[in-house]
Parts: sequence; structure tokens; C-alpha cells
Amino acid sequence: MRSAIRRLGIPLALLTAAAVVGCGSGPDLVKAPNTAADDPLAAAAYPNIVLHDGLEQALVKEKPVVHPAVGDDPMTVRVPLRSVIDEPLSIQWQVTFATADGEQLTDNPVWHPEVILPRTRKYIEASSITRRATRYELQVRLDR
Repeated sequence: MRSAIRRLGIPLALLTAAAVVGCGSGPDLVKAPNTAADDPLAAAAYPNIVLHDGLEQALVKEKPVVHPAVGDDPMTVRVPLRSVIDEPLSIQWQVTFATADGEQLTDNPVWHPEVILPRTRKYIEASSITRRATRYELQVRLDR
């Protein structure tokens, strides 16, 4: 009995080893391009206000005031930001607008410089250039 197991065990182990080694060592015949992984953050959950350069430690936001496009008036946004640090804060901000399906409506957005004094509030205001805008994104970074 022991010799039968031994006779079957060695060839079985060799076949298993060959299969494992053979799986990853063959040439890549498909040559498919690399691709990005799917983003686990749903587009609907992406924040409207994005802080860069560690500014989440220095700024807090209040509820934005968003006026949707009505008649000939485009969408407007007003975002109150408040500094929670004891020094003046030099920042740059930009607002981009998009349609409900994600089409970007802001070509070449401009970074606007701003200084927020210690422990004070600053209102960031922007308007879309078209009435098609239904979404916005405010990005804030340290002044460069």
C-alpha cells in the first residue's frame, strides 16, 4: 500500500508543480494594453469640494449655496470656506461645471488666488458659462 501511494504521489506532485510553473511563465501572446482598475468611488459620491496639499487640516466648509440654471440665468455656486489656523492662508481655487451625465463644460479652468485671514470666512463664488450645467466641482490648493 505504501509503495502504491509513493508511486502515485511523486508523479502527481511533478504534474502539479509543472502546472503551477507553466501558468505564469509562458510568453504573453495577447499583448493587451494595461488598463486602470475600476474606481470604487461612485461618480455620484464624488465630493463637490476637493482640498489639495493638506488643506483639509486648515479649512472647513459651510453648506454651499447652489442656484440651478433658470431661464437665461446659468448655474451659480457660493461656497463659504473658513480658516481654522492662526496664520494667513494663501490659496488658489477653481470651479468647473458639468452636465448631469458628466460632460465637462469648463474649458481651461483658471486658478484664482485668494488669501484667507486667520480664523475668518471667505466666500468662493462662480457661475457657469452655459445653462446646461447641473453639477460643479470646487478645487482648492495652496498658492504656488
